[in-house]
Order: sequence, then C-alpha cells, then structure tokens
Amino acid sequence: HYPVYYMPHVVPEPHHPPALQPENLLAEISLATHQDEDGDTALHIAVVQGEISIVCKLIRLLLLAHKGLDIHNNLRQTPLHLAVITKQSNMVDVLLQARADPS
Repeated sequence: HYPVYYMPHVVPEPHHPPALQPENLLAEISLATHQDEDGDTALHIAVVQGEISIVCKLIRLLLLAHKGLDIHNNLRQTPLHLAVITKQSNMVDVLLQARADPS
C-alpha cells in the first residue's frame, strides 16, 4: 500500500551534502509536503518504510521551511502515529525530539 518513495534532492551522497540553492530548496519543500491520493507525505512513507536517514533529512528540510511534522493523512494519521503503529521506537524518538505532537 505504501510505494517506494525516493527524493533525489533530499538524500545527498555520503560526505557530499548538496548546497541548498533557493530554487532547489523550494522544489524539495514542495516535494516533501506533497500529499498523495491517500494523504501521505514523503515523511509518512519514509517512516513506514523504516528509512531513518530519509526521515531525518525530511525533518530537517521541513523545519528549515517552518513546516510542521504533524500533517494528517486521509486516515487522520501523522508520521508519529505511523511510527507507533509500526512499532518503530527509534522513529518515535526522532519525531518526538523534532517536536512532533504526540496528541
């Protein structure tokens, strides 16, 4: 049900982080905040797939853009809800440290 989601501009090569160019940043923010037909964002999908490094990069990008982490999908689930449902305590910790709302 959750497709593989790859964000080439958000996942840098090891030891070679891309420079944050304004035009790239806007495109990355748009991609990161886009909701699919189920209401899921890249963060929802990365959490379900257990992609902790992508989750961390998406969190940094969303916080840099002053966007919240608590976007609800069509089932009213946030990425934090999905981390709990899928029993990924490391994801729960990362999201809570980034100030995801536990309510």
